[in-house]
Amino acid sequence: MILETVEQRCLNYLKQIKDPLAPVHAVLHYVREDEQCADTTEHELIEFLRKHELFRVIEPDPPQTARVILVTRIPSKTVIGALLNEQWSNMTVALDKALREAEACGDDATRARVAEMIERARSIQGKMKDLL
Repeated sequence: MILETVEQRCLNYLKQIKDPLAPVHAVLHYVREDEQCADTTEHELIEFLRKHELFRVIEPDPPQTARVILVTRIPSKTVIGALLNEQWSNMTVALDKALREAEACGDDATRARVAEMIERARSIQGKMKDLL
């Protein structure tokens, strides 16, 4: 494994992909396309990326796969907050619709469960705002 080549291949790949958070196995596949790096293992690549200042490796619990991102492509706290707010808004709209449908059908049990979900969602959203 030639470290300079591995580094360049990782940089090239992570700069060009749409989703900045790439599965390590996809990066490894790209790295291995260079004959000088064909024998690079996933373990070697992860160890290299962990120690490198330009990359961050995210290793969730199995069965999820490890992912890597360029430090320069990590979104700011503001961007993350905006994305979370957008997703939260979509969820709230769906819950409000479900509540209206349950009320229209006279389904008191579902209405009560959805109302409880809405209250929990509001509580969590308040905590999220404190964090962001």
